[in-house]
Amino acid sequence: MRVLDVTITGAATLAVGETTELVAKTDAGAVVTVGSDWRTSDLNVATISPLGVLTARRSGTATITAAYRGATGTFQVTVTALQIFSPAIAACGDIVAPGSYSLANDISMPVPYGACLKVLANGVQLDCHGHSLTGVLLTNVSNVRVTNCTFVTDLFGTGQSFAGVYHSSQVTFDHNRLSSIFLEGGSNNTVLDNAIDGGYDGSLKAVGQDDGVVLIDETGDTIRGNTIRNVYDAGIEGVDVVANSEIANNVIVNAADTGIGSYWCTSWTGNRISGNTVSHGSSLLKFIYKVGTSKCVNPSTPGAFADNQFVGNRFFDQTLEAGLVIAFDFPTLPPGVVFNNLIQGNDIAGFLGPNPVPAAGFVNGGRNVCLPNNPFCGS
Repeated sequence: MRVLDVTITGAATLAVGETTELVAKTDAGAVVTVGSDWRTSDLNVATISPLGVLTARRSGTATITAAYRGATGTFQVTVTALQIFSPAIAACGDIVAPGSYSLANDISMPVPYGACLKVLANGVQLDCHGHSLTGVLLTNVSNVRVTNCTFVTDLFGTGQSFAGVYHSSQVTFDHNRLSSIFLEGGSNNTVLDNAIDGGYDGSLKAVGQDDGVVLIDETGDTIRGNTIRNVYDAGIEGVDVVANSEIANNVIVNAADTGIGSYWCTSWTGNRISGNTVSHGSSLLKFIYKVGTSKCVNPSTPGAFADNQFVGNRFFDQTLEAGLVIAFDFPTLPPGVVFNNLIQGNDIAGFLGPNPVPAAGFVNGGRNVCLPNNPFCGS
């Protein structure tokens, strides 16, 4: 008998990790689950076995197709993230209620890409107790702490050992091991005593993470006491606005371009950068101003560099000859927006810099150690 149509039935909504058995029937009512050619539109969201067993892999939607004797049926499935309420977390999902949570074991995404845990509630305290996970994402939250976590690359090699903090405030990441952390559009966030290793191998290629800590449109942050290693651009980079923040006592090793810097739509005001040590790289501080639609979050951000303090930072062991070890270069910005930036007690003995442009926008606080014949060096 000719088959004119195939109908698929089953659970249309599943949580990540759940399975369900789909049933395929012909227009005559015959069950043809076994013998149909099963396909999925997105293997990352859901997989389907030759016997019609569907496995939810990642939140999203997928279209399942069953073909039998020239006829085809389709079925749409929606996969939702696991909603986490239990204090002991045993699988990836979304934390949707305030409270104290801990990892019961190592957890990872079953598919490439995507954060293993998403924090979607205020007042969350997450202590991993040394267990590992693949990526965490915080969005529009406040009063959150993440500690004692080991962030690892997933089995697919997609490098998910990162943390993303977006439009959030009073978030603290402390005593974690990860490859990078991004903070964007928030305020009063803290990155404290973390071990950050981007995996850069020291070659001329872009291997591993670009930056260790990235601040984008952030105000009032504290980045202190971290060890940042092996990034092919900057140990700590700011993009667009960075204001009234402290970057202090960090140890940065093998950052190919600079230890601490900002290149894109730079608008830094009222920040204190002090007591940082940078080695085995090109430079200690590098601040310039460029506009790029692919790099700036908001290319219309007015450039500014004012009331910043650069005090007691140290650089040694330059591995790539790159000119100035301390560079401030703002020739395209109006003089009125570059002013009162203090350079004091920095040690770059034997290397070039600082040579700020415009010089009138910077104050020599003395006790800088660098090559002679530089007005910013000596007592």
